[in-house]
Order: sequence, then C-alpha cells, then structure tokens
Amino acid sequence: MLAKNYDIKAVYEAYDRNHDELISPKEFTKLFNKIEPELAPIEIDSCFRYFDENSDGSITFDEFRMGIDNIKHFE
Repeated sequence: MLAKNYDIKAVYEAYDRNHDELISPKEFTKLFNKIEPELAPIEIDSCFRYFDENSDGSITFDEFRMGIDNIKHFE
C-alpha cells in the first residue's frame, strides 16, 4: 500500500505544474488528455468535479488519493 501511495503522489506532483500543491482544472485536463485521450471535455469536467470533493475549484492530494482509492473499489 505504501508504494502505491508513492506512485499516486508522483502522478499528482507531475501534474501539479505550478507546484502549488493543488491540481487546477487546466492541470487535470492535461492529465486526463494523456491517460484517457478519448474522453470529451464534458466527461473530464465531470471527473474533475468527482475528485474535487469540497467544490473549491482545485484538487488537493488528499482529494486525489481518495478519488483514486474510490475508483479502485469499483474495479
């Protein structure tokens, strides 16, 4: 589990382009265009809102990790 957290942290940090410890909608879109290029912009926006639990317009590492963990439970 610890190694997986590091992998998640590495992905998060790679897409936090301005290193403010938040992923913006623009950064999130770049991430999803890379890993799921067939998604439409509206689908990416929906995914962003799923990860942004407190609806403040950015995704913290904890929100990102929880979102990934929740997705894993559906696999």
